[in-house]
Amino acid sequence: EGRTAALLQKMKSGDASQFPIETALKVLTIEGAKVLGMENQIGSLEVGKQADFLVIQPQGKIHLQPQENMLSHLVYAVKSSDVDDVYIAGEQVVKQGQVLTVEL
Repeated sequence: EGRTAALLQKMKSGDASQFPIETALKVLTIEGAKVLGMENQIGSLEVGKQADFLVIQPQGKIHLQPQENMLSHLVYAVKSSDVDDVYIAGEQVVKQGQVLTVEL
């Protein structure tokens, strides 16, 4: 959804520079939390907030190169299969692609 929203904003303005990646990430994180009235709980990694985040190792993933463009890759190129680890409320629930919270 984030990729689509960012692309729509660029298309609406007709100028890709009018919606830089830093703005897109703010909209997807802290600004989204503000809209929900939850900016004191989510939207950024800070002490006292829920720590929900992903870990992605870009090495060996050609679509995530060059690594200097990682912010853009996060919005426009990352696939679900690229996610290595997932943390929800600071607790690891996926490790190296394996779900830890479900017994099979």
